[in-house]
Amino acid sequence: MLAVFGTRDRVICLSPLERPDIGIASAARAAGAIGVVDLGRDPARARGALAQLPAGIGVRIPDGVVVDLPRGVELVIVGEPGQVAAYPGRRVLAQVTSLDEARTALDAGAAGLIAKGCEAGGRVGDETTFVLVQHLAVLGAPV
Repeated sequence: MLAVFGTRDRVICLSPLERPDIGIASAARAAGAIGVVDLGRDPARARGALAQLPAGIGVRIPDGVVVDLPRGVELVIVGEPGQVAAYPGRRVLAQVTSLDEARTALDAGAAGLIAKGCEAGGRVGDETTFVLVQHLAVLGAPV
């Protein structure tokens, strides 16, 4: 994944398979990427990861999941646009599958968008990521 923050491109490295793997996110951060821990759907594992989360590591919250985050978590990736408003005062990136979802996320205060095309897994839209990114570019938000 590539995200644009300001004028500098940075790679986002997300722990895979909805597993809260702090080691992967920490290694990514040490290499200059944005390290993000996917908290997954298991509340006990998510709480354990949050209790050990180092400063400067972001979190991803899957669609349909709500998590109380410690104050130190500054970057949050949400699995659907409707989750953006649940994390005020933080930089929130929303995974979107359509132009309508992107508008909803931005209206709710998302700082950026992650395009999730039909070739991705989980909740996806009808367009490929390549086509979706072209549609999202007209919004002028970081994608």
